[in-house]
Amino acid sequence: MPPASLGQIVLSETAHSFLESQQLCESSAPGAYLAVPTSAYSNFKHSQLLQKKTQEDSKYGSVWLGVGDYEKEGVWRTTRGDYAIYAHWGMGQPDGGTPIVNGTRKVVAAAENCVEMWMSGEWNDAPCNEEKHYACQVPGDAMDASTTTPAADASSTTPAADASPMAPAAGASPTTPAADPTTPAPLI
Repeated sequence: MPPASLGQIVLSETAHSFLESQQLCESSAPGAYLAVPTSAYSNFKHSQLLQKKTQEDSKYGSVWLGVGDYEKEGVWRTTRGDYAIYAHWGMGQPDGGTPIVNGTRKVVAAAENCVEMWMSGEWNDAPCNEEKHYACQVPGDAMDASTTTPAADASSTTPAADASPMAPAAGASPTTPAADPTTPAPLI
C-alpha cells in the first residue's frame, strides 16, 4: 500500500529550458523533483492535469518530465539518476533529433535528449534548450510542512499518482547523476 501522503504534481506558470526547469522545481520545496510517471496510471493522471490546464490556458500543450538520455544516447534516466522504468513514447519517438544530410554524412541538427509529455500523455524527446512548462513532483511531507505555495512558479496541482519514496540526490542534474545510480527506481 502506498504512503498516505504522496504529495502532488505542480505545473509551472512559466516556460523554461529543461535545466532551468529542473533547478526551479528542485528549489521550490524540500525533496521536489521534475515529475516522472512510473506507470500507465500515473502517466494518465499527469496527462489529465495537463489537459485540464491546457483547457484553462492554451499556453500549455506539453511539459518537461524529469527524464532524459543526455549522458548516453538511448539510455533514459531520471534527473535523480535512476533508470526510467516506464515510458509512453509517441509514434516514431524517441527519434533523437532531425537528421540533416550534409554531403554523405548525417548530422543531427538538434540533439533531442530531454523528455516532454504531450497533452495526449505521449512522450517525445526534445531539445533541452527549448522553453516549456514543467511538471514538478512535490512530496507530501514538503506540502504538509509548508503554509505557502510549494513552488514559486506553481500553477495547477493534482495529488501524485505514484510518487517515489526516495529522496533526490543532492546536486543531481542532467550533467551530474545521482550519487548512487545503481539504486533502482521504485516499482509502484
